[in-house]
Amino acid sequence: MRGPKFAALIGALAILLVTVGCTSLVTGTAVARKQAVGAGVAQTDDGYGVTLGATQDGPGAAIDLFIEPQCPHCGHFVAEYGDAIAKYLASDRLSITIRPLTFLDNGSDDYSARATNAIFLVAADDKATPALAWSFIQGLYAKLLSTTSLADDDGIAQVANDVGVSADTVNRIAAAEPQVDANDVNDGNLALMDEYGVQPATPAVYDTVDKVEVDSSNPKWLDELVK
Repeated sequence: MRGPKFAALIGALAILLVTVGCTSLVTGTAVARKQAVGAGVAQTDDGYGVTLGATQDGPGAAIDLFIEPQCPHCGHFVAEYGDAIAKYLASDRLSITIRPLTFLDNGSDDYSARATNAIFLVAADDKATPALAWSFIQGLYAKLLSTTSLADDDGIAQVANDVGVSADTVNRIAAAEPQVDANDVNDGNLALMDEYGVQPATPAVYDTVDKVEVDSSNPKWLDELVK
């Protein structure tokens, strides 16, 4: 039975959500794995992220972006910077690795896990491009911010269909076909945040070239990063 300690933990989380963004109070580790994905899209060697665009060995900047699919702060972040990120991806000046977390899931809904799995399903499509995968993430957050309820699998699939994901992958999303273990992805990315010295809160941006956390509260952070 959930007692006073659990209630206190939830209360602390609620305060942190208001003050610093969507925050996890849990850390963990997971077993790494590797899988090939679509052209222009590469799954990270640890298996817990999806890299869009040029690698850091090429021109431009490279970042890890830690997001939680049901985090409203992430939604506002993507709404504010999403089009600029898309522009830099298209011009091969930015490589962005999406690292999802699922700590806002609870016993009543596993939306973040389902959305995370869908992100990896889209990335695994052999027709996936950085622009398509990023458009899907933008669509997920646009839907999140426009409704009071979390999307079911059909709703997530509809977002994929709307941005031009292939019919086969749309059907896989609707059927909740497993592509990754979202708990492993969450734990692995929390462990990486700890390794980076980044607070387990979302959204978080880490510059993987200069090895430093980016202050995304600075409205010019992206333009200053992609010089």
